[in-house]
Amino acid sequence: MGEAPQAAGVGPRIVRAWFDTIVNPLLASLRLEGACVARKDWTWRAHRRDFDLIGPVADLLPEEGRINLEQFLEIQPEAARPVQEHDAAVARLGHACQELQDTLTRVIGALHEFPQATPSRELEGILLEIHRMRQEIEQLQRATPGGLAPLLAQYLVNHRWTLPPDYVTAKFWNACGDVYRRLLEIPSIRELDSKVQQAGTRLGVAVENLTQVLKDLRRNLSLKYDVPYITPSPASKA
Repeated sequence: MGEAPQAAGVGPRIVRAWFDTIVNPLLASLRLEGACVARKDWTWRAHRRDFDLIGPVADLLPEEGRINLEQFLEIQPEAARPVQEHDAAVARLGHACQELQDTLTRVIGALHEFPQATPSRELEGILLEIHRMRQEIEQLQRATPGGLAPLLAQYLVNHRWTLPPDYVTAKFWNACGDVYRRLLEIPSIRELDSKVQQAGTRLGVAVENLTQVLKDLRRNLSLKYDVPYITPSPASKA
């Protein structure tokens, strides 16, 4: 079994660079990811088919951190596997969100055509409510060039039950979102939503594991090379 690469040549300057460009920025991003997981708001964006605040490790780092990451993982191999597990969990969540998004967009889009009947008995009550909201829906369709159905589906994927008042769709969603939320009770859609929740739980575990590994590494490197976690500001030195 091969030995881990030796840390020959590593000194305070390299450790300082690791802290400033990798460890500290990544810990901050992981805190945001953990908060998203706790709220079950994945910050999924339908138009980009991606997340706002969740992503693979390289995407969570500044450019300098992405450049230094290869060296960091080579010399600190105990961080490599948690990084891989985190990135795999992000990919699984992205796939699950996209499946749910596509299904919800298709169903909502069909309902917004205001058919007189639906082939699914599960949708009958929802369709009735959609007809009652027809005027508001048609107004919002004109106000959302990217499409109203994908946007409402996105809210359901992210479990956004209320919106801030500055959103164009806030008044409608905050008053009528419960009608669309009933779509998540349909068995086939509930199964997809369950996959999203399971993927989110696995990401939460990966975030916790990577966070702990990074904190342990930071503590050990700090004590070994006499490098503080954060460089004191000039004002604090005065």
